Amino acid sequence: GGAPGTTPTGTLTDLADLRRAVASVVPGLTDEQRGRLLVDEYAQDVSVEWLVRHLLHDTEHHVLDVRCGHASLARADLPEVSFRRQ
Repeated sequence: GGAPGTTPTGTLTDLADLRRAVASVVPGLTDEQRGRLLVDEYAQDVSVEWLVRHLLHDTEHHVLDVRCGHASLARADLPEVSFRRQ
């Protein structure tokens, strides 16, 4: 494993990086790997399959937020938070 938000090649910095990482990792997961459980991270144990589905669902919402301009609303509501790459 690595730190959350990291891949074998580095840190994910945007939705395009996430798309490439998912496209390169997810298809190669075996049934056994998809069935493995993550314990003590959520209210209940979850499988890798659940995590993948949640990741894709959540990412879809982020893409829609960007397309609808909701990210600019967050910037207006939280001017003290930097939304730019450092």
